[in-house]
Amino acid sequence: MKNECSIVRDLLPLYAEDMVSDETKSFIDEHIKCCENCRNELEQIKKTNSNQQFNIEEPIKTLKNKLLKKRVMTIALTVLITLAAAIVIITGLTTPKYFPYSQGIISTQENESGSVTIQLSEQVASYECNVLYDSESGKNLYFIEAWTTPLEKLINSNKTRPQNFEINDKNCLIFYSPNNGEDDVLIHGEAPENFGNIQTLPRLVLNYYFIIAIVLFVILIIIGAISEKKFGRTAFVNIINIIIPIPASYAIAHVCTMISGWSAYSHGRYFITNLSLTVIIFFINRLILNILALKKETKQINQ
Repeated sequence: MKNECSIVRDLLPLYAEDMVSDETKSFIDEHIKCCENCRNELEQIKKTNSNQQFNIEEPIKTLKNKLLKKRVMTIALTVLITLAAAIVIITGLTTPKYFPYSQGIISTQENESGSVTIQLSEQVASYECNVLYDSESGKNLYFIEAWTTPLEKLINSNKTRPQNFEINDKNCLIFYSPNNGEDDVLIHGEAPENFGNIQTLPRLVLNYYFIIAIVLFVILIIIGAISEKKFGRTAFVNIINIIIPIPASYAIAHVCTMISGWSAYSHGRYFITNLSLTVIIFFINRLILNILALKKETKQINQ
């Protein structure tokens, strides 16, 4: 019986894995029915095998989850980069190209009612008319600007777009703003003798926002570095590290949208585009950092 137990115990690891022949299996089955020690030994082997299987499966499951998370983040990153590129391209294609003044671009016609009809060339894709009251002359000043865009030239090169509109104001001066650094041109009305030249200047406030973003970025880096050195990796430092990419993202967005020229006559258009790109670039930064962290963790699991 003792020799039989010795033989059975040598075979139990294979028996537990179902790796023995049918004859050997029958032999062991009969033996463990009668031998409590071998039966206990078999239970211990099965328990050990179960724990080993769990220890193997758990890292594999963790690795699969991390790889899936990394794949999802990579897809999201690709989508955001594509979206950012699309915004930059669309911004470039829809950037206003202002027309210099010429009678072929704009002309006026005074009507019997006293209103003025403004006639714009079919080359004009869009226009804007702003009004300002001048207290010295006691007149309303109308400033008209007209432009096309690269996109309009591509898709509507042969399309005629008559741009006629009326200004119902008998006491006014109408100017055309070429938005090219030259003086605005008086196209209707008589200006007083002491009335000087007027020039529509580009909106430089976006450049101020850019400078503020750069200064804020530097200040946050300094505050974060000093706080981490003095107090360690505290919650405050973590918050600073999360905030730091925001002004940096705005600065990058500003460069992307204003790459064709740092002066803009359409402040609102570019500002909204900058904010949209800022949000996208911020999340691109977060995704890149998370993907790099997951890559590092995955490498450690593999090792």
